[in-house]
Amino acid sequence: MRKIILSTVFVAIVFSLTGCGSEEVKTVEYYKTHIAERDAKIKECLNNPGASKENANCANAASAKFHSGIEIDPSKATDAKKFDKF
Repeated sequence: MRKIILSTVFVAIVFSLTGCGSEEVKTVEYYKTHIAERDAKIKECLNNPGASKENANCANAASAKFHSGIEIDPSKATDAKKFDKF
């Protein structure tokens, strides 16, 4: 009987430490290249704003969306828009 109880407690501890159900954290660069997944993650995060504050994927997806709209490739800038003239 004692072995059964100890085994049950051990299994419960192992499951609690493994973080069952936690999702893999994806980088900002990942979300920049996977637009459909990024937009789905942002929609999911907006649906539950309380939980999304502590979700790294929510922050990374939002950051990727923000940065993808303002990135400029300096090599493709016209003479009037060269960055070294600022």
